[in-house]
Amino acid sequence: MLNVIANRIRLLLRSELDLNKDRLLGELRKEFVQAHSPEAAVQSLGWHYEGDAPMEHLVGFGIRFDPVRHAHWLASIQWVALLVRDCGATLHLMQTGDIEIRIGAARLAPETPIEMAFLMEIFYDECYGVESKTPFFVWDIGANVGFAAVYFAALKGWDVAAYELCPPTAESAQRNIALSGMESKIRLVAEGIGGKNENLSIDFSPVSRGSNSLFGNSSWEEKGAVQKLDVVVRDASEVIDEVVNSAAGRPLLVKMDCEGAEYAALQRLLETDKLHHISVLILEAHIEPGFEPEQAVQTLLKGGFTVRRKKRLTDRATIIYATR
Repeated sequence: MLNVIANRIRLLLRSELDLNKDRLLGELRKEFVQAHSPEAAVQSLGWHYEGDAPMEHLVGFGIRFDPVRHAHWLASIQWVALLVRDCGATLHLMQTGDIEIRIGAARLAPETPIEMAFLMEIFYDECYGVESKTPFFVWDIGANVGFAAVYFAALKGWDVAAYELCPPTAESAQRNIALSGMESKIRLVAEGIGGKNENLSIDFSPVSRGSNSLFGNSSWEEKGAVQKLDVVVRDASEVIDEVVNSAAGRPLLVKMDCEGAEYAALQRLLETDKLHHISVLILEAHIEPGFEPEQAVQTLLKGGFTVRRKKRLTDRATIIYATR
């Protein structure tokens, strides 16, 4: 009994330490970004500007920025500077005129402002930073433009089955996968995951692609012109059988970020007794009408998970780490 209590205390302490670390890193990054203009932020890293068009050629990055085509890079230059300084990232001008960022074996070409924030979450904050002696097989639910899938494949060396609801977004993900040379490690499917098989017509924003969902686009950022898009949704309890077969005995890590569809998917896996296939779950639980992150926690507890960490990302999303 004393051992059980001691283990629980250790888990609680570890959870609180992890949360404190997250808060500290978040505050340091926030302080760095808010305290500096783009120019001052880059200068504070010891770099300088060249010529009369300082935002076109930042010597520390080694490339020339187009103020129009690369506007999303310039608007996020503080974050890019941190990736270069702390993660060893480098920028390269592609033949197409787009910019790619290289972090280790990952090569990615962000296309919108919000994707710059995704780079920070995944590669700087390492919100999916799980370590394991035994290689995981990853089921990426809500692949978006492929950054997380490439992170798992290129930086961790793990194989990935990635599912993205919106075909146009999946096309961008496939380009990032190919750019990184990870086609043999990442299988991308242009389908969503939910509680049942269905075909839907949803509101799709090509600008705020990370917020497209079964419920439309819920972004508070600029959405641009929203259009109707036909999508395919698969029953989570059917797809997990295919994923487990692909895993071939490797433990299964599920990264789930599907903008509200997680509740139906998790409930379906619970009622079909298939949550036990999952060893580690990293879930972004969203606040939707009738749904709160605590509901996802309760589903996971019923499924036999230990919820190790909960970290509030925004007013409408919480990231949950669950293990067996």
